[in-house]
Amino acid sequence: MLFKRRLKLLPGKNYLLLGPRRVGKTTFLRTHFKNSETIDLLKRDVFFEYRTAPHLLRERYERGDGGIIIDEIQLIPDLLYEIHWMIENTRRRFILCGSSARKLRRAGVTNLAGRL
Repeated sequence: MLFKRRLKLLPGKNYLLLGPRRVGKTTFLRTHFKNSETIDLLKRDVFFEYRTAPHLLRERYERGDGGIIIDEIQLIPDLLYEIHWMIENTRRRFILCGSSARKLRRAGVTNLAGRL
């Protein structure tokens, strides 16, 4: 059963949505950001590709100005460096989604303070 969520997300901003598994984070984001690219790190091929070469994110998405949803961002914390660079140097906007704040904190998500 889907419930209507009361969460106002402004266009043109970056977001980090954290919460327990299976509560509807991904469904919510895909519903509200229909025109955004989606990178699902639970897909094994996508996971291994970005884990071994995080710079591919920048190479593939540097140009353009749409939003990019990255689901389960805590699985590859090294992507945060590429995201940080892209927030500062491109028109891309990021909607990051994950279920483990602890893993992100250990990985240095604080480098994105004020940007998400």
